[in-house]
Amino acid sequence: MKAKRRPVKLQSKKRAPQLGARQLVLGVDGGGSKTRAVVADGVGEVLGEGLAGPSNPLRVGVSEAAGAIRDAADRACAEAGVRRVEIVAAWVGLAGVKRADIRERMRAAVAELGVKTVQVVTDADIALYGATEGKPGLVIIAGTGSICCGISARGRRACAGGWGPVVGDEGSGSWIARRAIQEPLPSSPATGPQPPAQARRPRALTPQQTEPVPAMMTTPGLPSVAP
Repeated sequence: MKAKRRPVKLQSKKRAPQLGARQLVLGVDGGGSKTRAVVADGVGEVLGEGLAGPSNPLRVGVSEAAGAIRDAADRACAEAGVRRVEIVAAWVGLAGVKRADIRERMRAAVAELGVKTVQVVTDADIALYGATEGKPGLVIIAGTGSICCGISARGRRACAGGWGPVVGDEGSGSWIARRAIQEPLPSSPATGPQPPAQARRPRALTPQQTEPVPAMMTTPGLPSVAP
């Protein structure tokens, strides 16, 4: 049985036009593992939801990310019994769009949905407002990647993390999986010295057991290691 849906509140940095109850808006939350879209009416009542694959452009590329957003939006529209052309505005929060140039490329790609007004922001932006409704506070995202953002009583915003899997994403699903793979590997120049045996939880693997690991980790098309 589906949980009872609560009205959602939408906010823009600019003064948004007043929406009638019968006008429709689209909200999207996209990350490195999945994309969720909802269609709501002008008073914030959710009418339909849709799920699709990942839409972080840094992980899957702009084209595939835009395709996932389109798929999620179409499924939300189908559940709501409406068409995309009936939607007057879309607010899209995505992981991987901190850079202005990537954000603009995604906005242009999402504009092909045919929605008149489209805003693309980071997933941290929508998560922060969803948790605080604009009041002082902070939010920690720990999904495929990780980031922490907050806003002060004076409206000052700050973020930490969000640097991606190569140099950051501590505490995320991909980071946990990577550490789980690294932990039982034998000592090497890459992994560093092993801790004392009594401090290790997993049993160290033998050289024969670890031989396939490099090939496995570099094989194209591997499924995501994040939940």
